[in-house]
Amino acid sequence: MHGIARNEHGDAESSMGIDTADYDNDGDFDVILTHYQAETNTLYQNDGNGVFWDVTAQSRLSEPTLLPLAWGGGFVDIDNDGWLDLFFANGHLHDNIEALEEIGVYKQQNQLFHNQRNGTYADISDTSGGGMLIEKSSRGAIFGDYDNDGDLDILVMNIADTPDLLRNDTPPIHHWLRIKLVGSFNSEFSVGTLHRKGSNRDGLGAKVILHIGDMQLLREVKSGASYLSQNSHQLLIGLGKAEQVDRLIVRWQSGIEDKMENVQCNQQLTIQESDGIIIRKP
Repeated sequence: MHGIARNEHGDAESSMGIDTADYDNDGDFDVILTHYQAETNTLYQNDGNGVFWDVTAQSRLSEPTLLPLAWGGGFVDIDNDGWLDLFFANGHLHDNIEALEEIGVYKQQNQLFHNQRNGTYADISDTSGGGMLIEKSSRGAIFGDYDNDGDLDILVMNIADTPDLLRNDTPPIHHWLRIKLVGSFNSEFSVGTLHRKGSNRDGLGAKVILHIGDMQLLREVKSGASYLSQNSHQLLIGLGKAEQVDRLIVRWQSGIEDKMENVQCNQQLTIQESDGIIIRKP
């Protein structure tokens, strides 16, 4: 893997947070890095051969992310259309920055960018409800469906201030699938040797591939996210208008693959390694 040490201008940047996901739905993981004030957040597109290209300008992220100092955040499908949007938690490092320079602001507005499905993002921060207009010095951001209504909400942690729980009230016009993975890790001892079988209990590192018509979605269960944050281990995957997943594949860390077909939408699945779907809930 190479290409993310510097931006397209050859400059090293002051990275704060990182996230990886397949934002362009081409079957590989791309990278977003958040940066210091006067440095854009940088989006690196994976060309499929382990080379990452800085596409920040082409994706229209350069200008709106230049002045804020971003920390947490990352890829999140806010409207369940199957295309990953971007959220950034912003706030300056120094609480006296406004006395030291003209452009610096300590409390800043967080940002939300909608994936336009053509390689570009649109800044929808000012039109996404009062929660996106709050100005604090934010750091961590966590994505999860806390109210179990089928869309991802956001919890933002702030310096010397209360956290902000941003409930997602996007109209439910798209379908979704919630997936909980359960690994089948076990160990056996023989003379002088520990034999380990299966994957970790929470399915960390497992990849989930969903085939929906001509579209392919790739998701991963992660142990950490953005800046000092941890998202839910349950995957909530937007399916757009599709009413079923034609084929669902789980690639476990152990190398085992579980395959399922014709999986209906708008339900919660518990998938156990080697056993497939063991629990279905509406």
